[in-house]
Amino acid sequence: MFDLCFIGENVVEEDAVVEYRMTKAVKKFIEKGADTFYVCGDASFTPIALKVCLQERRENKDLRYFSFPVIDKAEWKVRQYRETIDSCQVIICYYDPAKNSSADNLFFNYAREQKKRIVNLFQGESHYLHGQPLEELEQMIHKWIELLKNG
Repeated sequence: MFDLCFIGENVVEEDAVVEYRMTKAVKKFIEKGADTFYVCGDASFTPIALKVCLQERRENKDLRYFSFPVIDKAEWKVRQYRETIDSCQVIICYYDPAKNSSADNLFFNYAREQKKRIVNLFQGESHYLHGQPLEELEQMIHKWIELLKNG
C-alpha cells in the first residue's frame, strides 16, 4: 500500500488529455496498491485530480482521498505542500518549466530533492520527465511500482 499526491499550480492547457493520462496512471497505481490520494493546488489541475479521485473512489470504496483547502499565505502553502510531498511515495503533477511558476518550481524541485517518484502529465518540449508518450509513461509507472514493492 502506498500514497499518491497530486500537485499542480500551472494552468492546464488540454484538460481532456491530462485527465485521460491521469486516469490511466492512477488506475495502474491502484492495481499495484495505491490506496490514499492527497490533492493540493489551486489551479486548473486540481479539479481534474479531484474528478479522477472521486471517479476511482466510486469504483473502489477502500480508496481514501484528501483535498486541502486553498491557502493564501505563502509560508503556510509551502509547509502544506512539503508535508504532503513528504508523506507520499509518488507525486503526480502538471509541471511546465516554460511557464516558470515559482510555486511549481519550488514543489517540483523539492519532490526531486526528496527522491520522490514523479509522474509529470505535461506534454511539452522534452525536459526532465516531460513529453513522455503514453507508452513510456506506462513503462515508467511499472518500473516505479516494482521499486516501491522492493523498497
